[in-house]
Amino acid sequence: VPGSPAINCPSRKKGSPMSARGFTFVEILIVLAIIGILAVLSVPSLTGLQDHLKLQRACRELAADLRITRQLALFKRTEYTISFDAPGQGYLLPWSKKTFVPPVRFGYAEGVQGPPSDPHPLSDPDGISFTGNRAAFSPAGQNSLGTLYLTGNRGETMAITLTLIGRVKIWKWGNGQWN
Repeated sequence: VPGSPAINCPSRKKGSPMSARGFTFVEILIVLAIIGILAVLSVPSLTGLQDHLKLQRACRELAADLRITRQLALFKRTEYTISFDAPGQGYLLPWSKKTFVPPVRFGYAEGVQGPPSDPHPLSDPDGISFTGNRAAFSPAGQNSLGTLYLTGNRGETMAITLTLIGRVKIWKWGNGQWN
């Protein structure tokens, strides 16, 4: 169109009748519409990935706090306790309170069996198997035995086990078993 701005295409030869032709406004709008549609379609998968990463981070942080608290009990020769707050979706350390970032919470998805060492139907509706929802660590190196279950919005469940000798392990439920 004479007098309208055009974006020149460098692959066209100079002097040919097509050399003055660029991309039309309609062509540019079509490309932008396609990019927009692809961006909108990718948002749900990114949200799922974000929820998965939040759950993994919460499990790693809670496992680290269990290990640190055990080490402090040994080092300072005093008993330490971590209290788990299912309604408040967090836990109380001797030095601070931590709350999970939504959608992460204590609990488990439908069909999950536990504990990972001996899978059977779960009976702890809050996802905390520690007596009194507390993990105690003694100066002698002994601690409470239990499992914590964390879940998110997408039905993914992870577990953190604490053995009598203080071993902390993170598990992931998938395909009907713990890995």
